[in-house]
Amino acid sequence: MEDIEEDTSEEEVVTTEENDHTEGGSDSGEIDYSDSGEIDWSAVDFAGGDINYESVDWGEVSWEDFDWTAADEIDWGEIDFAEFDWSDSAAMADFDWGAVDWGEIDWAADASSIDWGVVDWGEFDWTASDEIDWGEIDFAEFDWGDSAAMGDFDWGAVDFATFDWDTEGSEYFTTIDWGEVSWSDMGESYADINWAYIDFSDFDIGKKGDYAQIDWGEIDWADFSNADSDNLAGLDWGEVDWSKIDYTGEGSDVAAIDWALIDWSELDIGKKGDYARIDWGEIDWAELSNADSDNLAGLDWGEVDWSKIDYTGEGSDVDAIDWALIDWSELDIGKKGDYARIDWGEIDWGELYGASESSLAAIDWGEIDWSDIDWSGAGADAELIDWESVQWSELDWGTSAKSDASKIDWDAVGWEEVGLDDLATVNTIRWEDFDQTLDAATIELINAQLTGLGLTLNDLV
Repeated sequence: MEDIEEDTSEEEVVTTEENDHTEGGSDSGEIDYSDSGEIDWSAVDFAGGDINYESVDWGEVSWEDFDWTAADEIDWGEIDFAEFDWSDSAAMADFDWGAVDWGEIDWAADASSIDWGVVDWGEFDWTASDEIDWGEIDFAEFDWGDSAAMGDFDWGAVDFATFDWDTEGSEYFTTIDWGEVSWSDMGESYADINWAYIDFSDFDIGKKGDYAQIDWGEIDWADFSNADSDNLAGLDWGEVDWSKIDYTGEGSDVAAIDWALIDWSELDIGKKGDYARIDWGEIDWAELSNADSDNLAGLDWGEVDWSKIDYTGEGSDVDAIDWALIDWSELDIGKKGDYARIDWGEIDWGELYGASESSLAAIDWGEIDWSDIDWSGAGADAELIDWESVQWSELDWGTSAKSDASKIDWDAVGWEEVGLDDLATVNTIRWEDFDQTLDAATIELINAQLTGLGLTLNDLV
């Protein structure tokens, strides 16, 4: 019997280690990214440097399992934010926004892929805010109605200098609810804001409102000259803190403000009102005089502090004021009133007569300090005053040195304009109170005007 020889040769056995991409998966280089939702992300070694970021379906990642202590090992510039399931609020709630290295983000490419309304600003690392290109953020996505979420947003950390103010256009900036901005946090950011694009209609008013939080002495008032008309229409000028304005020095606020833009009807009056906080001697009166008629109509001339006006020197306030615009009915009378604060010898009497009849009729001629008037010389006030408009009955008559009659130079009066051919006008003048000896020429002129009434000066005194 033939012996059968046993084959003792060993069969070659090939063993392979399957890639395990589930719980307790192997090293990162062997991870199968085809089902990113099944990967145990807490076991992924991002520091290995061989993560295939492009193969990951970031919308399937379970952020709950993520090892956020290893977040600094992630190359955030390689993550495709467009794949995130932004609508899955539960999943996104597990995302730690404070762990993102914003310095690695490709802002031009990635910013539009991030749903900024989903970002939890409470987790945000505001110390890294300088790494954010704020001009790339889509503010339209913010949940402006969520006061709690917006309360976590640190506006003082926003670098407004990164905003492309000149080319974005006003439409982009209307996506920001400026009423939700915490203006008290701004600090040095004021200088980087282009106020022309701020929609003030979003602002809250009142002692604790947005207007009260703004440091009005720090904003760039020159921006307002280029503001959209709708934005300006939304600005409540009565909520501006005029006491914060810098009224002195080269490049001050007062020089930058376009006074023609102000809607004066919105300002508060009274001793503690807005008018009282304005330095009227420093504003640009020429600019104000060119204001829209509606804006000027709201100006309460009785609230102007006329004592602050510069009445002397070339280019002074008194030269720039358009005296035809003043509504004299609003001025206060009396020793401490508005009339008493005006230097009547410096105003432009010729300009004053460009005023409406109703405004001229409102002038209280008895409140004018006639001792201020320049009575002689070429171009003197006496030559510019329209003597026919003077309401003689309003003057303080008498022979005392303090009376109006004693302060008027009757020889300088334009008697041919007075209207002495009208007996009613003649009777409004207290001729007996003339405290000076009239020149012969003046007497002759007066008599010539009285001829039509069959009277002479002797008949009146």
